[in-house]
Amino acid sequence: SFWCLCLYDVDWILFVKIINNFLPLDLFKGIQTTLQSSDIAWFFKPHQTAEKKDHGFFCHTFFYNNKMLSIYHESIILPILDKLKAKATFEARANMIINMNKPNVSDYHVDKDFECKTAILYMNNTNAGTEIKGKTTVPEMENKLLLMDSNTPHRSVWQTNKDRRIIININYL
Repeated sequence: SFWCLCLYDVDWILFVKIINNFLPLDLFKGIQTTLQSSDIAWFFKPHQTAEKKDHGFFCHTFFYNNKMLSIYHESIILPILDKLKAKATFEARANMIINMNKPNVSDYHVDKDFECKTAILYMNNTNAGTEIKGKTTVPEMENKLLLMDSNTPHRSVWQTNKDRRIIININYL
């Protein structure tokens, strides 16, 4: 099932599309198992945004700068891109946030400053989410996909109820 949230402002309309149960369950569970296993390498980044005022997180980059950077690109990212009917990919990565035992958020940011789409696929159930600046917070639920324009200001709301939060973030056309 999916729903579209239209947020109106004086000068613009923001379209956010949310699709529950985005992937077939067997495919989703396979991806989830891989991302939660000790077989995948995670790399620490000290900040989530360019402003460098927020906390660090772990990242696994599948695709960046026109290069496939992960052996998991084909098994994890390509099925998602196929379902999105993507024509081009700019970046694809998984982000993992470790529970800090206190509420926390990243700085507001945009994924790309040019026209493309952002897809965020939530990999586990937590009390976290994605906050669209000044508008709403999309709660996290496994296998839920959030679609928005890549220049939409948003931020990550961190979890406090699970040891880690994992999402897949793809910027594409």
